[in-house]
Amino acid sequence: MSISNFHDLLSHVGHEMACVKYGEDEDVQNVALECVDCSEVLIDFDATKEKTTEEQEIIAYFDGYGKSNSRDYCTYEIAVLLDGKEVNRFNSSFEGTFQTSQVSEYMGAINAVRYCNKKFPKVKKILRGDSKLVINQQGTWKTKEKHLVPLRDELKKLLSEDNWELEWVESRRNYADLRKFKQF
Repeated sequence: MSISNFHDLLSHVGHEMACVKYGEDEDVQNVALECVDCSEVLIDFDATKEKTTEEQEIIAYFDGYGKSNSRDYCTYEIAVLLDGKEVNRFNSSFEGTFQTSQVSEYMGAINAVRYCNKKFPKVKKILRGDSKLVINQQGTWKTKEKHLVPLRDELKKLLSEDNWELEWVESRRNYADLRKFKQF
């Protein structure tokens, strides 16, 4: 039984201690600090298998938002998770002619993929967003709006540089959903 408080440990002051491993030399399963005098395990840790780079998984969420009464100001947010733990979150706003929610969604996706390709090479990657347009224009949907064609092409190019999967998620499941934060 492991110690859990000050008084448990205090009773072992001055005793002989030993650090012991359990398992074969090539396959140690547990390491423990034991009190030799009392034959009691003070603290122990089980072995956990470290993931190789190829076993790790990045999920990059993106979301874009355009101000409803303006077509010249937009923002996007990106959230990046490595094996389920958030490792980065950032957002950006931009101005210009004909900025729409679709443009901001594309900008979020492009910057998420660009960041992950550079920061996490050789890691399995999933791009998730609540924009059916951005996700589906990488495959089956045609791009009718001419101003989106260069963005679609840039995203396709970046996705092809590494091993990416694309997934559409509902807005309420989008970890980067800006509407939750009401930034405008």
